Amino acid sequence: MPSGGWKKLSDEELRLAKKWFADGVTSAVIADRLDRDKSTITRHCGKMVARKPQGRKRALSQQQIDFLERRLHELIVKANGRYHVTAKMLKRSSRMKVSTRCISEALHERNIYFSMSREKPMLTEEDQKARMEFACKFKAKGKEWWKRNVHAFIDGKHFQVYLNGRERLFAAQHATYGAYRTPGKGLAGVHVKPKRSLKRNTGARSVLAMAGIGRGRTLI
Repeated sequence: MPSGGWKKLSDEELRLAKKWFADGVTSAVIADRLDRDKSTITRHCGKMVARKPQGRKRALSQQQIDFLERRLHELIVKANGRYHVTAKMLKRSSRMKVSTRCISEALHERNIYFSMSREKPMLTEEDQKARMEFACKFKAKGKEWWKRNVHAFIDGKHFQVYLNGRERLFAAQHATYGAYRTPGKGLAGVHVKPKRSLKRNTGARSVLAMAGIGRGRTLI
């Protein structure tokens, strides 16, 4: 056995070993050049060899899972909360030759699970525009100005009865449990639904709910 067989390779020896190994020099020749034991060189050079994948071949590649994730989003946007988008529907739409369980497990690897849709008041484009105009108008006002000039913050919302397609969409969204999504998309438009607690009065054309908040009190 070479005299330096049991000693740790120095930084210079390790650099030379890596260089020679990359040039195709065998471990036995490198050990002879450095006066080291072959097992020492093999142990260090073996770390530089890329490990081959082991076990059963994956049914879906990462590119295919990327495609499934995009197609799932397209189906959820198309559904718009009117019905559940299932793994079976995703399989049929993507034409993947794998089981629905395989598709579900692939989505789980991306942290995409079927989750219950959150409930919140649904804002129309007009609502969002009005809120933006209000924010731009009063954003420069200080804290004392709001205390002195505002008696209460009042907000109102009209809730229509189910007389047209749009209102029937709200009804369908109430019955939809949820959709596949990552945690960060919980408040995205296609992943939420109207609050069940906000009842619609089917005996009138619309209902206006008003709420005021001022001096630490709330009036509805």
